Order: sequence, then C-alpha cells, then structure tokens
Amino acid sequence: MGGGIGQAISSLVQRDSANHHTVLCLQKPEKDRFIRLCQQSGRTVLCEPSQTCLTEQVAHSDVCIIHWWGHPVMAQMFANFPAVPIRGVLWSHVNGLYYPWLSPELVEPTAAVFLTSSCSLEAAMWQQQPALVNKAQVVFGLGDLSRMHPPSHRSWHDGPIRVGYVGSFVKSKMHPDFVDLCERILRIEPNLRFVLAGDPREYAWIVQQARSRGILSAFELAGYVEDVPALLSSLDIFAYPLNP
Repeated sequence: MGGGIGQAISSLVQRDSANHHTVLCLQKPEKDRFIRLCQQSGRTVLCEPSQTCLTEQVAHSDVCIIHWWGHPVMAQMFANFPAVPIRGVLWSHVNGLYYPWLSPELVEPTAAVFLTSSCSLEAAMWQQQPALVNKAQVVFGLGDLSRMHPPSHRSWHDGPIRVGYVGSFVKSKMHPDFVDLCERILRIEPNLRFVLAGDPREYAWIVQQARSRGILSAFELAGYVEDVPALLSSLDIFAYPLNP
C-alpha cells in the first residue's frame, strides 16, 4: 500500500461504493498516504493482521483478492493460509517472464488470475499448463487517472527541458546505466534538467554517481511527492528507464 500497488488498490476501493472492501496489509508500509485515502472514504484497512484476524476476514469475504508479486511475506502467508473455503482471485503484479513467476500450485486453487500485461501469457507456466489459461484475464492495475491535470502549455524556450521520472529507484528496477545515459544526453542537449521524484534513500546511488561525474546540477531532487499529477503536468518529457 505504500507504492504503485497501493495507489492501484486505493483507487479501486475508493471508487467502488457498491461493495464493502477490507484491505489487509501483511506489513505496515513506510508511506501511509494510500491507507489514509482508503480510510477517509470509509474503507477498512488492517495492517499486520494476526492469524486469527486473517482467518476471520478471509472466511467472511465473498471474494478474496490476493495481490501477488513474489514477496517473502506473501510466501509465508500462503504457507500458513487459513484452512477455510474461499473464492480466491490472484492478481499478479509481476510479468512472470523472469523470477518471480507464478506456479501451477498457486494458480490451480483460484477462481481467476489477473495479469497486468498480456505478455505474461508467454511465460513458461502458461505454455506448459494450457488448461489453466482459461483462468487468466488481463486487467491493467491503473491508478485514479481522473486526478491527472492537463499538461501545462510550456514553450521549449521557457527554460531547461524538464525530463522526469516518478517511482522507485532501487537498482533492481532502474537501468544500471541511468546516470551514464543522462550524461550522454547532456552532451547533446545541456539545457536540460532531470527531475527525480521518489524516496531520497532509493536514489542516493544516483546522486553519488552524478556528483562524481560533475553533473549533479542537472538533477532536480523532488523527494517523495504526494501530488504526482501536478508534478507530471510540469514535465516536458516523462522518462521510464527500467532495468532491461
């Protein structure tokens, strides 16, 4: 609930007033913004529930949606999952083409599996277990796009070109040559600023490399930003330099 998945979940439960939603967080997130948004809209959020609480909530639910991305705490939950019948939906937030990937043991007991990308169906598990493909549906887990502001009408000559990224900066997600790419771009277009929005602890390695290369002045360190739509509307280019 602290990052992109938290935004997707909070957007879903806030907008669905026809049903009652209870969100169970197996770990307390570092950022509680999306928890607060859920609670402000009258939704129940329970962090680090006990085994007894987990059993009660699961047993009394009509549908139990499990948001999965291969986290060790999630694996522990499965190992100790309550022995009660459920209508379970597994919502995978990783593409499954590389580790972590779904297994038949996870998929078989479910009523349905939601994938966030159609490319996930190319994973070996689906190819080896064609009977399970009927359980799979592609559902894009987007946030509430109604909050997005129209892009600001800026001229390229109003100031430096602003290239921004919003999200996680951990090395498992970011391109390992990110700073090198930025340096190459600056040689071509020096009138440019790279805007980094996210946890400052995560982009500390970027700051260190940029400082050692003498290009730190080209970076705008926005830190954790709650009003992401406003930030995006101030950018000229949104870049998404993922780890290949």
